[in-house]
Amino acid sequence: MLKKPAAARAADEESLIICQQVGDRLGVARALNNLGIELYMGGQYGEAERYHLDSLDIKRTIGDDGGMVHSYHQLGRTVLAVGDGDQAWDYFERGLKTAVSIQSAPLMLMCLVGIAPLLVTRSSVLFALTVTAVALHHPALSHYLRAEAQAVYTQLVEEIVIPPSAAQPTLDELVRRVLALGQCS
Repeated sequence: MLKKPAAARAADEESLIICQQVGDRLGVARALNNLGIELYMGGQYGEAERYHLDSLDIKRTIGDDGGMVHSYHQLGRTVLAVGDGDQAWDYFERGLKTAVSIQSAPLMLMCLVGIAPLLVTRSSVLFALTVTAVALHHPALSHYLRAEAQAVYTQLVEEIVIPPSAAQPTLDELVRRVLALGQCS
């Protein structure tokens, strides 16, 4: 994708039209996916979801399992952005199961990174952190997902250190507690 959203969108819309004209269904699916990502990045989640669903339908029809995993991942991210954790879980889980069925470690890792924030409520912060750490340090994790995994990892660490419901201690309180630990020896 291009760095300028308007230029990227115009290029992908042109690509979509060309692929439709020549009957390239995989090209159409990829162009729809790219447009969905651009809409997601622009905060247009409802429209992004429609593009990703259209892309998924084509990939399912032509038997592109790897492409379906990408679509499920993007759908999970999109619905998670509007707070629908249950639907996001369903998409990430479908993607993960498909990635397992085609034995693709990079795609499994992609789904694990996507689903990790949801593990906090379904399991524990520690398990979510473990899943993210393994993904983050796995050699098959793609470069573009490494930044996402690092962001999720950082967020999870912060939840362990300072839970969202807890009041942040003052500097004086922290100093007092640390110095008190030294008095035990």
